[in-house]
Amino acid sequence: MKKKNINVLIITLGIITILPISVFAVNNVKKLIGPSVVKEATDEEIQRKLLEEKEDFARKNKNNDNNSVQKDTPKEDNELQDKLHKAELESNEMEKRIISVMNKFYPNEFPAMLEKLQNRETNSYNLPELQEIDYKFYDLILNVLENELLTNEEKITLEEFMSSQTHELRKDEVLYARYERLEIQ
Repeated sequence: MKKKNINVLIITLGIITILPISVFAVNNVKKLIGPSVVKEATDEEIQRKLLEEKEDFARKNKNNDNNSVQKDTPKEDNELQDKLHKAELESNEMEKRIISVMNKFYPNEFPAMLEKLQNRETNSYNLPELQEIDYKFYDLILNVLENELLTNEEKITLEEFMSSQTHELRKDEVLYARYERLEIQ
């Protein structure tokens, strides 16, 4: 009888300890596995709903021209053309002033360099390094700014041009260092 009571007691204690542990384990497994299954189901549902909405939208707007790109009105188009024309004139004017200043100090070298710049096949703007002709061009302008006696107008013209070319000057450390030493704003 004593053995029987001990066996019943051990089985009862075992059930009492195993039952909460198994319930705890089942809940944790549900937490780990459950959300991913639920998430997959909701992702599929969301995908299906989005597809249905897209198809509905396509059916509703099949013959609707609201999706076409709106063109500028003639007034806006004219304003843009005027701004473009004005910017082109300013650019051409600055180019003429730069050419005149550079021809003043380098009458033999600059025209040949200018011709090479205008006739080259590729523009160095998107290249990672300056091309040799671009390097010589910026070097010549920096030489003028550093060494020549310039009028105020000539100095402003060259400084404005060089400040607009900082992207190009950064491609060469030496040229950019020289540019920074000039303290051009």
